[in-house]
Amino acid sequence: MNLPDLNGSPKQVNWATKIRTERLKIWLESSPERFKEIEEALARLTDAGWWISYKDKDINTVYNHLLQGIDLQKIHRDEWRKLEKRQEQKDSSEVRSYLKKELAKESVRRNGNVSTLTVKGSNGDGLMKWESPAIDTRTGEVSSDPNLPF
Repeated sequence: MNLPDLNGSPKQVNWATKIRTERLKIWLESSPERFKEIEEALARLTDAGWWISYKDKDINTVYNHLLQGIDLQKIHRDEWRKLEKRQEQKDSSEVRSYLKKELAKESVRRNGNVSTLTVKGSNGDGLMKWESPAIDTRTGEVSSDPNLPF
C-alpha cells in the first residue's frame, strides 16, 4: 500500500507512523475482507492525530466509523471544548459573584449605605446580614452574636 506522509507535529508524525504501520498489519490479518473495503479510505487518512486516536481500535470499529463518518478525534476535541466552556462559565460566575460583593463593599465605603442580604436561618426565619450587626426581620432585634453563620 502506497501511503502518503502524515500531517502533525514531528512527535505526532513519528508516533503515528509507527501506529499506522502496526494497525494496518493487524487490521489486514484480522479481517482481510473488511480491510479491503476501507483500504482506500485508510490510505487517504493523513492526520497523525487520527491514527493516534484509533491506535487501540479493532477493524470492526474502524470499519463502522469510516462508513458512518464518525471521527473519534473530532469527538474528543468537542468533548474538550464542552469541558473548557463549562469551566469558563464556572470561573465567570465565581468572578461575577466576587465582583458583586466587592462593589457592594465599595458602595458602603463611599456612600455610607448599608448593603443587605436576606439569609434563611436554621429554623426558617429570615435574617438580614449587614456590614455590621445582624437584624432579625421578625422582631427587629439587633444581634452581634459571633456564632451566626455569616
